[in-house]
Amino acid sequence: MSNSNANCTLEQNVDTPKTKAARATMAGAIVAAIAASSCCVLPAILAVLGVSGLGVAAALEAYRPLFLGVTALLLGIGFYLVYRKPKTATIDASEGDACGCPAPRTRRAGKPMLWLATLAVLFFASYPHIAGAFAQTEKSGDTALTAASKQVSLNVEGMTCESCVTHIVTALTDTPGVVKASIAFSDGLASVTYDPTQVEPEALAQVVSALDGYTATVVSL
Repeated sequence: MSNSNANCTLEQNVDTPKTKAARATMAGAIVAAIAASSCCVLPAILAVLGVSGLGVAAALEAYRPLFLGVTALLLGIGFYLVYRKPKTATIDASEGDACGCPAPRTRRAGKPMLWLATLAVLFFASYPHIAGAFAQTEKSGDTALTAASKQVSLNVEGMTCESCVTHIVTALTDTPGVVKASIAFSDGLASVTYDPTQVEPEALAQVVSALDGYTATVVSL
């Protein structure tokens, strides 16, 4: 192999400071987007590990606008670094340099990586809305509806996104004596049909309050 070819090989395997900076901003944008959607992503991840993270997620939700702003800023910097033209560009990057060397691998990979990072950012940033679209707002329990069944409304606090309703509805319908439970994220009210011989309204409120990050009170009987 000639010296020129050897030099080409070295250039192909060396990342430039510009490429490293672009990769760092892409990674930072993805992390910030995940943090922005932590109200839904974090509990889902921790649930797989058998850990509850709703309390932490609720605390991070207050900073969602900040995280989204950081995400947009970092992604913008990434686009600037990848698409900006060099101040002195005499070589066509698609054809290689004057010695016949092909364009550096990192430059060719920069744009695809940037767009993949952008897709990841868009997914994580919009995840609360995506999860909310598939949230289960109503569910039936194992108790049969009878003439003695009653209905109670619970005021639920601590819901940070629409997907939260699934956790609450599931907890309520898993409670013995519950016929059906439904919840509206918009007004924070849960409606529970129950058998008064098996469970009391205050006990239902305690079921919700026992979930990390939520509190519930009885509104009406």
